[in-house]
Amino acid sequence: MYNSYYNGKIDDVRIYNYALTQNQVLHVMNDVPTEICNGIDDDCDGLTDEGVQITYYQDSDNDNFGNNNITLLACSPPTGYKVEGGDCDDNNPLVFPGTIEFCNNGIDDNCNGIIDETVLMNGLTAWYPFNGNANDESVNDNHGTVFNASLATDRFNHPDSSYLFNGSSSRINVMNNANMNHANISISAWIHYTTIPSGTRAIVTKQYTGNSTYYLYWDAGRIKVFSSNGTVTSTLTDNTTAYPTGETWLHIVFTFDDTNNTSKLYVNGILRATGSPTYSLAYNTNPVVIGAGWTGSVYNSYYNGKIDDIRIYDYVLTQNQVLHVMNDLPTEVCNGIDDDCDGIVDEGIGITNTFNNSGGNNAWELANNWSLNIVPSRCHDIIIPGSYNVILTGDAEGASVWLQSGAQLNVNNSGFLELFYGNGIFTFKNEGILTNSGIIILYKIP
Repeated sequence: MYNSYYNGKIDDVRIYNYALTQNQVLHVMNDVPTEICNGIDDDCDGLTDEGVQITYYQDSDNDNFGNNNITLLACSPPTGYKVEGGDCDDNNPLVFPGTIEFCNNGIDDNCNGIIDETVLMNGLTAWYPFNGNANDESVNDNHGTVFNASLATDRFNHPDSSYLFNGSSSRINVMNNANMNHANISISAWIHYTTIPSGTRAIVTKQYTGNSTYYLYWDAGRIKVFSSNGTVTSTLTDNTTAYPTGETWLHIVFTFDDTNNTSKLYVNGILRATGSPTYSLAYNTNPVVIGAGWTGSVYNSYYNGKIDDIRIYDYVLTQNQVLHVMNDLPTEVCNGIDDDCDGIVDEGIGITNTFNNSGGNNAWELANNWSLNIVPSRCHDIIIPGSYNVILTGDAEGASVWLQSGAQLNVNNSGFLELFYGNGIFTFKNEGILTNSGIIILYKIP
């Protein structure tokens, strides 16, 4: 039923698809056109293109991204200027936002404020860096749905790169997927607070019938992790209450080792609690919830603060790997590449073989006169005891050879060790570094 009829004249009804400014309201009232970017004083106020020009950024290196500090206002791109800014080195065409970060060059290639950063991707089954959304940036597309949480700055002060949870209704739900439900699991998260949380505040949770599969949370001013198989439960409690006050970011990692019946809680890379669970984690179809707990019917224990960079791995991170994740660096693996960007290739890994005269190891066999024909593999350290004559054969690329005091190394007349690899000959030079223990390390010459 119609009512409240107007009594009088009505004219010139206009509906715009944007909110008019007060100046534009005056223009409409006076029937003056709106200024557009065309080099003409459309609204007859004596100014041309005011308030409608586009900011362009000087692009000296022609990589299509300009310098934020050198700008021009115009209606179309001036020569040498681009509409995209953010170039942190406008003299290097290989440096611009979004490009690949290269390791060990000391340059912030992708202009994100971090130099030589990478991400530990092996076994990463869900990753939420919250770069403008709650999408999963692993290969599994386990995207999150946001409820009442707002984008905020992250620990590097990048805008729209974390989520702020209001403590009363905010949460992010990730629908259940079997590729996130692991017997051996590691869960990593960055959390932020202004004051140390009181009460129970959930960080990352997954509910099972009766109890949670896992529940990372604050409780009574301590960081804790609860886990269960639905019946048997255990709780890890941070062994310190000495948390920083004021604006603070903390890195938290929970690991559950089903194989070895061990659970661990790390805070800022430090092992803070260890448990010995006698059960395996139990999973059902309930979602993973970020920023809140869930009983199976109602949400509670809402987090009050920022959460960022949630990662779920399908294996148990070591403490060294926890540090790499915290610092956004990958773990070194044996592949001839400096994976962790520390300037050393394949360090700290591999197997050490100490040779003896038993002849029972597949890595070597005894030959005449107590000589050893050694076939090392990449990243296997070879320790040669004293009193042995050694002939090195096979693929030893990436291996280091330690010649202990008293041992003899067979080299050719020029003083080089010949290493046969496929159809080619590689050379190791017999000039190592003597350590206090009398060990010589031989280095490969490219």
